[in-house]
Amino acid sequence: MSTLYSHIIVVLLTEKLTFLFCRMVTQFGQDFEKAIEGSGSEISTLELSGGAKINRIFHERFPFELVKVWHTNQVFYSMLMVTLLVYKGTHFSPTY
Repeated sequence: MSTLYSHIIVVLLTEKLTFLFCRMVTQFGQDFEKAIEGSGSEISTLELSGGAKINRIFHERFPFELVKVWHTNQVFYSMLMVTLLVYKGTHFSPTY
């Protein structure tokens, strides 16, 4: 009989913990969305918040990151071309 009661208690605790976890995740998502929109209850005068922060990152950092990606792609493209030229020069391919 005691194992039945302990099993019921475990099931009830598990359901309660699952409910609380889902509630925490939902609340975090709502708070995160409000922070991004800039409509949250916490407003700081020391830093940008919401869309202003995203706008700043996009306009100040994004162009530099694009240049880095472009440069990396150019280096890889050059290495690929050299590899293909070496491969073509060292392998005999008959033309018909």
